[in-house]
Amino acid sequence: MSLYRQSSLASSRTTPGKRASHVNGLWSQITASDRFWIGAQLLLFGASASAGIRTLRRVGFPNRNRLAIAVVPFAGAIGIAELARRTLGRNLTMAPTPVREGQLVDTGVYGVVRHPMYLSATLGLLAWAIGTGSSFAAYATPVAAVFFGAKARHEEALLESRYSDYAAYRQRVPGRLLPRTFRTGGRG
Repeated sequence: MSLYRQSSLASSRTTPGKRASHVNGLWSQITASDRFWIGAQLLLFGASASAGIRTLRRVGFPNRNRLAIAVVPFAGAIGIAELARRTLGRNLTMAPTPVREGQLVDTGVYGVVRHPMYLSATLGLLAWAIGTGSSFAAYATPVAAVFFGAKARHEEALLESRYSDYAAYRQRVPGRLLPRTFRTGGRG
């Protein structure tokens, strides 16, 4: 998701007609590469959701302990996603390719981690795996982390070619998917 785009406050106040035009404009910017990344992401989410539902049908409603544990990553996922959404406004997209009129956003949650929406999605999958007790969903969570790491690297190459100050941003915010304070070393 090219999450580094932000429009002015005035342009974020749109009517339904303008919103539809904006969505059509974004759709026309999606490349074949974007379609691959979006499709793979939807396939991963769909497979995890389906596995969780099958597990719930087989074993019944999850116990309170499992749900209590799942609330923690779920709350993190919702909170991070909302912070990222508010920062980006109407420029939020699943496509890695930056919006043509966008600008680099390095404030808010983006001042802590470069790809908070990918972190949020991974936390959401973790919460789903814990809550449903699905072993497939549990295996899908680290697969999602690897997938989002690869998608982030692809997206960052696009962002660096679009924004001359992206390399400086990457130096200031070294954490790609996790804030650097939670990492023991290595590259973000």
